[in-house]
Amino acid sequence: MKKVIYVFIFTFLTVAVTYANFKGDLNKAGIDTDGTNITVKSSGIIIEGATSDAYETTITVTDPTADRTITLPNTTGTVLLDTTFGSSMISGTSIAFEGTANDFETTITATDPAVDTVVTIPSGATGSVVVSSLATNAPDVVNSVWTASNGIVAEGSVADGNETTISFTNPTGARTITVPDQSGTIITTAGGTVAALAVTGALTTGNNIGAVAGTGVTVVELGDGVFHKAVFTLVNTPVVLVDNAGVTAYGALKIYDFPEGYLYTVGASADLAVTLSAAGVNADFDGDIGLGTVAADNGATPLASTEQNIIPNTATPQAVAGVTTADCVSTSTEHAIIDGHSTASDLYINMLVDDADHDVTSTPTNLILNGTITVLWTSLGDN
Repeated sequence: MKKVIYVFIFTFLTVAVTYANFKGDLNKAGIDTDGTNITVKSSGIIIEGATSDAYETTITVTDPTADRTITLPNTTGTVLLDTTFGSSMISGTSIAFEGTANDFETTITATDPAVDTVVTIPSGATGSVVVSSLATNAPDVVNSVWTASNGIVAEGSVADGNETTISFTNPTGARTITVPDQSGTIITTAGGTVAALAVTGALTTGNNIGAVAGTGVTVVELGDGVFHKAVFTLVNTPVVLVDNAGVTAYGALKIYDFPEGYLYTVGASADLAVTLSAAGVNADFDGDIGLGTVAADNGATPLASTEQNIIPNTATPQAVAGVTTADCVSTSTEHAIIDGHSTASDLYINMLVDDADHDVTSTPTNLILNGTITVLWTSLGDN
């Protein structure tokens, strides 16, 4: 019996000494235990991982300046590290991005949601975020602006079921709309009135216009769809000359198809430089120019009737070294109604060269035009 008691006492003392030594070793390693908690004192917690090698994961703490508590949530997931997503911090409903280490950060804050809300960043869309100075900007919120399919929606100053939507017709080419540097009210096709309309530069129109024609000819249509100012620009535009033997050399070039209907011509002017394409016309030639609704086709001189019913037959100055001008303007006689209600009228440049100044049969030659032609007209409608 005494032997049994001695063995028990020896075993108890051995275990006690072994536990004391183990606890002492933990203390020496910087870990203290009271049976339920482990406290990291200095070097941290080192985790070997699934492979015993030279690489471990060490969890350490920055020296605290006050008591700190880090809580692991009751969920499964991966810890967010600032080296994974840049220098960032998550706090409540916000994510703060440090960028350069200083006193300035970018913070993204979510308003406390009343329903499940999803914000989607589209795939493959690279660019900058459009921000709002309105803290409560959202669909159907007073003064808010948001986007919809092919449109921009504005709520207005009252949050109700009525909004203004700006939508876009599918473009058939590259389109640019420029907002001028001034205040004012937009005029729509639905009507409405404004106190005054101030236009800087020209007001172009695409309503009730014709079609430009001729090599090197372009047109800008100005006006309001009823009153028109068509400005034609000619760049190296050729007028082919034809010989009417013993009479003259003549040429005609259509530059415009008027829209169908009755037209009233207010006036027209031309500011053109004329050069030669070849030596079939003398370098000091004399000639004539006129604008009309039919082509000069018989070589009669001077131009007559509808060959010159927009700008009358006008003599050009004698050319010098094959160069002259064609500066001319309409008169009160050309203020007239043109009947294009059955067949739309055309606009022709008609030109003549004196018979003594050419041999375009042997040496075909064109008159080359550069400059502008301006025609003012109004549409009287059709019947």
